[in-house]
Amino acid sequence: MLLFHLSFFLFFFLMIRRPPRSTLFPYTTLFRSFNTIFWSYGILWVIVEPLVSIFPSMSTFLRDYWWIILIIGIFLGVLQIIPSWKIKKQIDGTDICIEIKVGNILKIKGLRILGTNSTFDTSLENGIISKSSLQGQITKKYFESIDDLNRQIEASIDVTPDILSESQKPYGKNNKYPIGTVASVKSSDGNIYFLAISNLNEHKVASTSIEDIKQALLELWGFCRDRGEYGQIYISILGTGFSRLNENRDQVIKEIVHSFIVSCNEAKIGECLTIIIHKKDYWDNKVNMLQLEQYLEYACTFVSRDLRRDSKDPIGSLIN
Repeated sequence: MLLFHLSFFLFFFLMIRRPPRSTLFPYTTLFRSFNTIFWSYGILWVIVEPLVSIFPSMSTFLRDYWWIILIIGIFLGVLQIIPSWKIKKQIDGTDICIEIKVGNILKIKGLRILGTNSTFDTSLENGIISKSSLQGQITKKYFESIDDLNRQIEASIDVTPDILSESQKPYGKNNKYPIGTVASVKSSDGNIYFLAISNLNEHKVASTSIEDIKQALLELWGFCRDRGEYGQIYISILGTGFSRLNENRDQVIKEIVHSFIVSCNEAKIGECLTIIIHKKDYWDNKVNMLQLEQYLEYACTFVSRDLRRDSKDPIGSLIN
């Protein structure tokens, strides 16, 4: 009898497959919930069945306290379907990883990338740069002297700007640089790359578009490849705050992931890219970590693989 139960245990254990936390094909929330809870009960059964065979007295306990197994199963099922605040995947065929996580970029040490305006205005006075914006908070934390910050920005940029007239921009700086221009400055917690992603109008209001974001990312990865610091890279969700981008945060994150993978196909940019979602953004804007995990898995596997295949196959060659 014991041999029978052990054989059943091994068969059941080998047949059980844990429902994946992510898949290339989206689960509905209801199906995922039931699937995960049933999986949890299966694991409990695998544990309980051989114990009852070895200790028959346990059957009486389980008959009287079956509700404990029920609660444990539901609890384990719920734990499995709670979305993670941290997703990490490796780009197929490389040792480069991409990570999406909830956190505070202000508390991170290392190379950080932040969006800014095309004139690289830095003043926190008269409403030019909001003190509550990410740029404003970074400025208050690391740069007691705005003049020092401006000197670092000017020394870092080697692009010829357009000169705006007084009527076009009656405040702040008048040197307008192309979207995608990068200014590298030093802080006590590592280098910061200010990336031009938006334009300020005459009323001190910033605006950008998804096409500007795409162009800025293209220029950013080129800068990182040719002149940037190698290693871990942290980036905020560009354009979704005071730059008033129409697209939601999920779409911008996907664009950052895609552009990074495409650029890494040409040359290695860094060891790992981490996209930081502020906790308030996560809750207020309902960032879907399950869908982002599915997309990240897809992009790191198939987008990377297709790019490598296309780069190796000459034009006109057959693909088997």
